Amino acid sequence: MNLLTDEVSVGDRFIKVGDYSRRVYVVHSLTDAHGFFQHARLVANAGSDRTLISTSALLDPNYWSRVSAKGL
Repeated sequence: MNLLTDEVSVGDRFIKVGDYSRRVYVVHSLTDAHGFFQHARLVANAGSDRTLISTSALLDPNYWSRVSAKGL
């Protein structure tokens, strides 16, 4: 996995910037809804939290940070 890529793939891992619990979210699926930005469905490692977010927002380093599986 390249941590510097501008693409999001299923299985990529992210944490929310400023979230001190450092909960890791994994990209479960990607969707492209009729001309809108591509979105990613994220599932927290614990499986209790799910969210849908545009990939452009997910790649914004002010809000999300990509992490490697090795760093977990």
